[in-house]
Amino acid sequence: MIIDHNNLLFRQRWEGMRSNRYNGAYYYSKEIVDNIIPNVKTDRDWITVNVPGQCRDGAIIFVHNNLQPEHYNWLKGFKDLVIVCGVPETMEKVKHLGMPIYLPLSVNVDYVKQFKTEKTKEAAFVGRKSKRDNLVLPNGIDFIEDLPRPELLKRMAEYKEVYAVGRCAIEAKILGCKVKPYDPRYPKTSRWKVLDNKDAAKILQGQLDALDHPHIINPSHPRYQLLRTRQKSGQHNGAYYYALEIAKNIIPNVQTNRPWDTLGMRRVGSLDHAIVFIHHGINQDKVYSWLNDYKDQILVCSTQDTYDWAVSKGKKAIFLPLSIDVEYVKKFRAEKTKKACYAGNRWAFKEEDTKKYVPEDVDFPPHNLPREKLLKFIAQYKECYAIGRCAIEAKVLGCKLKVCYHKYPDPRYWKILDNKDAAKILQQELNKLDNIRENNNK
Repeated sequence: MIIDHNNLLFRQRWEGMRSNRYNGAYYYSKEIVDNIIPNVKTDRDWITVNVPGQCRDGAIIFVHNNLQPEHYNWLKGFKDLVIVCGVPETMEKVKHLGMPIYLPLSVNVDYVKQFKTEKTKEAAFVGRKSKRDNLVLPNGIDFIEDLPRPELLKRMAEYKEVYAVGRCAIEAKILGCKVKPYDPRYPKTSRWKVLDNKDAAKILQGQLDALDHPHIINPSHPRYQLLRTRQKSGQHNGAYYYALEIAKNIIPNVQTNRPWDTLGMRRVGSLDHAIVFIHHGINQDKVYSWLNDYKDQILVCSTQDTYDWAVSKGKKAIFLPLSIDVEYVKKFRAEKTKKACYAGNRWAFKEEDTKKYVPEDVDFPPHNLPREKLLKFIAQYKECYAIGRCAIEAKVLGCKLKVCYHKYPDPRYWKILDNKDAAKILQQELNKLDNIRENNNK
């Protein structure tokens, strides 16, 4: 079942909206129906517009009103809902209604491209007239408001600068306009990334699979996505990016009947008999005590001391050295124009023993930097103080690796290992453990 912009109750309300009917929710619903739903496999029903009372248990609901999400509170009486939010901040506000999922806003890129034209005008506000109440906008700008989408795109394409948010901002970027912020909730226009509907469908498929077929717990899991929206720092940590590569490059190259938990996070959960990746190298007794509630798991440890801890607790464990996608990292190689940097966790640098190794005049990357930007940063330096995957990446980037942590005083500890080669090691170790388990069961 699909309840969308063609629903009779919605159409009756839409017809009475007059100029305000040409809103983002209406046009987004059309693209969800045309480009996203046909590319997602699920047994769940779809609700792409807000029509109170029109729902079923287990449905997928798209939330369009981020300013007033309480308009969806009528959903409280339904069970097992998936609530799809176009901005992360809305997830917290609707989590009482069901499982919130963050799906970045998307557009039909090829459709928008056809409206590209020469820029002959300076600046305009684009959106709905009601959105600019109480806003302070520059004098002399034009206003493109409350228009059918084709006409809006045609007119917007003529401007060099556009004040826009949401899908309008994405469309403006495709049309070659410079996007300017106007909504204090969204001060950075970089949050509006160009994403095609069909690529959004792939993201949504992964999230639904994580919910409905939980044989793999990975960064697509909706509970993990919700946790990331709450983090003011640490969103771009090594565990997150390693889990992404485990899901992409290791799991497809390993044959096993066991489920996978690439995160090992208590609030996301785990599975009996799972292969669980352990990311924390300290305080393991405290961090991973919750795993005692699950049966017959294999813990994959990336350092020898973590492996020794797991074995000492009677756990089945595998020592799998940290690995990276070598070819991906190579793309960021650059000329070395700077002397030395530190790359890694700030908590490690604060330790007194670390300060014995790292000079005070080294450069630090900006806080909470996405991985691709961190790689570009490291690639400029002749020397890099790092541990873990950052250390391996630094070596691939051609930096001289320097010691920065007392537990790993030899840079040779961090060997370059590609994800796919790590998959081969993991396959061999799993075969040994599971053969032992099968023999014990005979």
